Amino acid sequence: MGDQIINTENNEKFYLQMVREDGLRLGCIKNQTETICLEAVQENGLALKYVKNQTSDICAIAIRQNIDAVHYIDEKLFCLKIKKIEEEPINFFFYKDVSTNTYHHVENYGDLLNSVHKYIETKYGLVEANKFSEVQNNSSSNDDKYAGLYLKKKTDNIFELHKKDIEKKNNGWIRDIFVYTLIDTILGEFIIAL
Repeated sequence: MGDQIINTENNEKFYLQMVREDGLRLGCIKNQTETICLEAVQENGLALKYVKNQTSDICAIAIRQNIDAVHYIDEKLFCLKIKKIEEEPINFFFYKDVSTNTYHHVENYGDLLNSVHKYIETKYGLVEANKFSEVQNNSSSNDDKYAGLYLKKKTDNIFELHKKDIEKKNNGWIRDIFVYTLIDTILGEFIIAL
């Protein structure tokens, strides 16, 4: 589909009919207009992949049509586009994995903590999820003896997911005397679009 670029005269009616039938045909259109792009993402949100000039409106419609369209939002404009989505309550949570620099939709289970708990349970297992919930309820993530996952507020809409590990090493001088080192790693960010 993306191999053939249709470059006929600027026949917007023809292009509109094409994308109304299959939004992914947008990948074949060289002379895109905002109207053509809007029609394409209304038919199939994943057509956002082929939009040359993304706007907040186009991205919001694409995500509402298919949540997986979030993967095609230009990252440097991501937060601006989420603001547009926030204008209408849709209760979305996103997770940005910092190791892969990708966004994932997080199922909404009523509030952020429940949604994060379920996400951690799916990705890291039930033990880590339960440990996470216990720490969030007792605020013991600042404890030097705690190792595990915890949230740290960055802004009102962004919370960082951290993993704290405690590394135990023999000090090398005296047998059975260990040095403990805290290693705090940012795994990702939860972005709230309420």
